[in-house]
Amino acid sequence: MPAVIHVTDDRGMVFFLDQDLVLGIPEIDADHAKLLRFIDTLNRELQFKTYSTKELNKLFTKLLAYAKGHFAHEERLFTMMGYEHAVEHAAEHKKMASVLEKLSRNNAKMVDILKFLTTWLNDHLLVHDKLYVEPMKAYFASLNL
Repeated sequence: MPAVIHVTDDRGMVFFLDQDLVLGIPEIDADHAKLLRFIDTLNRELQFKTYSTKELNKLFTKLLAYAKGHFAHEERLFTMMGYEHAVEHAAEHKKMASVLEKLSRNNAKMVDILKFLTTWLNDHLLVHDKLYVEPMKAYFASLNL
């Protein structure tokens, strides 16, 4: 099954996007890759314990802020292109952010947060994001971009 991939190498476990998860929309793919770099950094810091809890929380806060910015970006594009599933997709974004905020408030273990993030990202990219690929490509083509 295509997925957010994790492998172990000399740097420990490393996360990256499987090629099947690349949507072919460069600005969105770049956002997804950056989100995964945040996840990978959190994971490596947990493995090698080079960050304090306070620093990990700061990094997690940055990840959450970046994710919310990405969601807002996608949702603006949905509005511009008149995407028919925009409301449902935005609800998925809101649900993910809410769960992460709850995990953070409840001082969940970072490993549990990472498990949630990778599971959610797999599902979201494979199911929800794949639905907007063709309409978004058609929208961009209509703008001659």
